[in-house]
Amino acid sequence: MRRILRFGCIVGVLLIVCAVIFWVFVGSKLVGPLLALQPAGTAFMTAVKNGDYDTAYRLVGAEAQATFGNSPDGMKQLFQSNGWDTVSAWTFDSFSVNNSDGSLSGTVTLAKGTASLTLKLIQFGNTWLVTGFNAVFK
Repeated sequence: MRRILRFGCIVGVLLIVCAVIFWVFVGSKLVGPLLALQPAGTAFMTAVKNGDYDTAYRLVGAEAQATFGNSPDGMKQLFQSNGWDTVSAWTFDSFSVNNSDGSLSGTVTLAKGTASLTLKLIQFGNTWLVTGFNAVFK
């Protein structure tokens, strides 16, 4: 009986050691970027909600700035013309990361109604920047 108990303890300790090693070498590299996406998306959406297009535009990646109107004022006009400027609430309920590309998906509540929301992001160093915004009314 003691032999079985000792064997069980050794196996348990080995499983814990393996789990820690896996987390250090693999898990943290997978989870870290995923956890950083949501704050970046939330910062962008908060700026849009507050009408702070200077901040929102600074959160857009340089290669995507043309699609966001080339300036904070251009971005504001783009969002107004699409009805995206009246954000009252949003949720992100799914996300994905592939190397330095990420996306957040969920819903956004606007004056016109609820829309499906997708934000595309790209990682530069430790910073995630928005490269795409799509809100499709349901």
